[in-house]
Amino acid sequence: MLKRWLAAAAAVLAIAGGTVRLASADDHIRVSNAAPASAFFAALYLGIDKGIFKKYQLDVEPIDIFGPAKSQEAMTAGSVDFELGSGSELIYVAKGVKELAVASIVGPPTLVDLVVRKDGPIKTVADLKGKTISIISVGSLTEWLARELSRRQGWGSDGIKVQAVGSAAAQSAMLQTGQVDASIIEISSARILADKGEARRLISGRDIAPNFITHAIYASKAMIDTKPDVVKRFLAAWFETQTYMKTHKADGVAIIVKRLQIPDAVAASDYDTLMPDFSKDGKFSPAALKVLSQSFVQMGTLPSEPDMSKLYTEAFLPPPGK
Repeated sequence: MLKRWLAAAAAVLAIAGGTVRLASADDHIRVSNAAPASAFFAALYLGIDKGIFKKYQLDVEPIDIFGPAKSQEAMTAGSVDFELGSGSELIYVAKGVKELAVASIVGPPTLVDLVVRKDGPIKTVADLKGKTISIISVGSLTEWLARELSRRQGWGSDGIKVQAVGSAAAQSAMLQTGQVDASIIEISSARILADKGEARRLISGRDIAPNFITHAIYASKAMIDTKPDVVKRFLAAWFETQTYMKTHKADGVAIIVKRLQIPDAVAASDYDTLMPDFSKDGKFSPAALKVLSQSFVQMGTLPSEPDMSKLYTEAFLPPPGK
């Protein structure tokens, strides 16, 4: 009897031990990054390196995917759980991708410039009518900005031609060889070109869209519906990472250098530009949402403005002060 009792007790302890291990195991999440060359998204890798996501019992698998269209394809296929993307990707939610924006991270697009050749014929924005601007990819923030600039000039969405080229390096090369007339490009690449005397900034992204949601975090509906606590923990870890990045400049610059492979001075300049524009609370600006809603119709991607309140949620944001 004693032997049977001891065996039963051992079995119970083994099961309990296994339960404890399972309960304490980190949740594995897949996070796609639609713009690997962005200083903003370097925060994800800093949070991983510093163990901040681990602190929230999250095992983060970062997945670099160039361009929002491909990133959204991955979301549709169930290959990713979260996406670091642009505010303009709310159009995909409106079109039925099973996800919601769960945090607005950066407002005006301060990390993007429109540049032209330094010795080229384009001197003002008015000179861009009918010209070709290189963008990263179709559906990206860079395309939205090109078309928004055209609309603001009164030329309609197609008053400026766009050419998707896939990377900042390709944009730089095509600008220098005259294959395009201008480029909407990350400011780190813009600064490198300017330092070489090869390009000059014509207008900043902030000037094109002062009311905007440049970057947002999206979560799959499956994650929201089945693991809402994971969504809360991911956002809590993200905002803690932002705070760390703001208060540890050396670490912030180092991760930007590592991710973007750019000179320290350029990374430091990117850092100084970005930090003030990180959202403190992740809330979605009504004015920015209105700009996006109108643009979906102006670009011909939707027949009428969608109900933007159905495309995002603020339910998972950390409480104020956390």
